[in-house]
Amino acid sequence: KESDDKTNLSNLIKSDPEFRQLLESSDYEKLYSHVYLHLSGKSGLLTRLLYSLDIDVLLYLESVPRNFLLDQYIPIHVNVPDNIKSLRLYSFSDAGLLYISLPSSLNYIDDYSFFAVPHLKNIAFKGTKQEWNDIIKAPDWISDSTKANVKVVKCIDGDVKL
Repeated sequence: KESDDKTNLSNLIKSDPEFRQLLESSDYEKLYSHVYLHLSGKSGLLTRLLYSLDIDVLLYLESVPRNFLLDQYIPIHVNVPDNIKSLRLYSFSDAGLLYISLPSSLNYIDDYSFFAVPHLKNIAFKGTKQEWNDIIKAPDWISDSTKANVKVVKCIDGDVKL
């Protein structure tokens, strides 16, 4: 399946001039909002492709894109950079995420951002407990199955229970 996904993404890069132009222009915001990625669920594959090219795409965005790591089950630790202000729908869902560090600049976490992340053990937040509590969180930002492994968010001044 992975080789089929890579072939489909490769074919898209070759056959869709708009997609190829966005990839070459480094307009990652528009690239992640490309219709094909939303319809096919290949955002996670694009993320993997960009990282394999040594492009830390999060450095160029203000929000973690929808389905950012979808279907990427390689164990990974993510340090979300300070320029990120929000996590979009399903940002880190259905992935091999083990550990994540979130910036104090974060002000919104959308539904299902941490849905079905069975290996996640630790969420660190680079701000205070009060700053964590001030973040607007959609009602279903984290699934019960993920909460079973992650009991607290580790802030710089202590833990916040989930």
